[in-house]
Amino acid sequence: MTAEELRERLVSKYRLTFDCIQSGESIKIITPYVYPDGSRVEVFVTGPEGQETVTDFGCTLAWIKKYTGYAPDEDQDRRIDWVCKIEDIHRCGEKFQQLVWPHPHYGRIEISIDELARVASLVAYEMIYGPIKEEEEEDER
Repeated sequence: MTAEELRERLVSKYRLTFDCIQSGESIKIITPYVYPDGSRVEVFVTGPEGQETVTDFGCTLAWIKKYTGYAPDEDQDRRIDWVCKIEDIHRCGEKFQQLVWPHPHYGRIEISIDELARVASLVAYEMIYGPIKEEEEEDER
């Protein structure tokens, strides 16, 4: 799949602006989702066709560190992991990612790209503005 083919599939499915650029062995996707400073969330598709991984290559946590002074303490890590868990995004060290092919529910690449970018934006907003409402409600139960 080429960057242009992927862009066409994303725009067709979501009717939103996605820019896709071939970047070596990966495709860089500039998504319509934003961080709190207004910069757009970028994710990458890597791996052979049919076995792709969608990843942020650590960009989300790098953004959080730059703008919040994030130091990985237990409370911050718990909050980040909670957001990832509810959206079934995997946190692998500094990276957020989702495997496309073995996942039983989210098998299509467009869905994985959209979910990962949305979660990256959610995590950044959550780290700037505090716990999102669902977490507060869950804690009350």
